Amino acid sequence: MKGSVLARPNLKLFLLAAVLLLAVQDLVTRGHSQSTTVYARVRPGERVSEDVLRQWIAEASQSEAPDVCMRLSDEYYRRGELRRALFFLRRAEQLAEAQD
Repeated sequence: MKGSVLARPNLKLFLLAAVLLLAVQDLVTRGHSQSTTVYARVRPGERVSEDVLRQWIAEASQSEAPDVCMRLSDEYYRRGELRRALFFLRRAEQLAEAQD
């Protein structure tokens, strides 16, 4: 019987297709990851001075702008003070809702 019904599969082709599918899937999932935006915003090496921080706190207490509170939240997050970062983040959300 010359024409075999059950032919040997080309394993190299299957392996190449599997590697290609994994590479495409990895690229797609990394592009839609939410963690990439968080790391892009936070730069651990850059910190503002204490004088600028005090100025931002005074500005946040006087104005109703949520962007000042967001800057404070980001800065406290960079410094590792998570309670203060959450406080200013919540305040920024409240101010943004009040403006809408």
